[in-house]
Amino acid sequence: MLQMKNSSIILAFLSLLIIGIMSCEIKDISIAPTYWTEQDRHLLLEGLEDSRNELIDLITPLDDAAWHFRMTDSSWTIAEIVEHIGLQQDMHYREVYVLSKAPPHPEFVSMTSGNDIKILNYESDTTKGEATWNVVPLGRWCSKNEAISQFNFSRDKFVEFVKNTNADLKQHFTFRTLADKTDYRNIRDLHQIVLTTITHTRRHVHQIEEIIQQL
Repeated sequence: MLQMKNSSIILAFLSLLIIGIMSCEIKDISIAPTYWTEQDRHLLLEGLEDSRNELIDLITPLDDAAWHFRMTDSSWTIAEIVEHIGLQQDMHYREVYVLSKAPPHPEFVSMTSGNDIKILNYESDTTKGEATWNVVPLGRWCSKNEAISQFNFSRDKFVEFVKNTNADLKQHFTFRTLADKTDYRNIRDLHQIVLTTITHTRRHVHQIEEIIQQL
């Protein structure tokens, strides 16, 4: 009888312990913050598709002379600009894909908050930049159609990722070591990297429009 009573006490204790553990786990799940919303996902998907269409609609009618037209000895041709856009896009896709698999870091969220507008302003920023070696065009594509095909292939992969990812892109981050320590690009969340891909495309669309006006 005493043994049965002790067994009942042990079972009751274990039941309470399990319930307590489950309650803690449920509580932890319920309070986990989510920063990247479905509205954010829609914003990126819309931007990826719209900027793609803006570029393709602009360059599709161009003949070979326009495709390879160089305004000055130091300026890029439209062919080189499109190659550069594709290289930057590929780099950003690999960066976002890999870092989205890492553990989230909500402690960095406050460091990137409010920087989206700075990235959007990059589209119309007239400050001339200098491409890093890994995104400098080298004439990789033999024709306009090949360049468009490669760009679309990569953009499709980006769209597919953004559409299907379960990662909170505002809790995953990428870092730079720029000379200006106040530059927002020193730390960006992955949502902002995709946003940069969009504004970078549009920035160069405007550049191509200026070249076409000189033809």
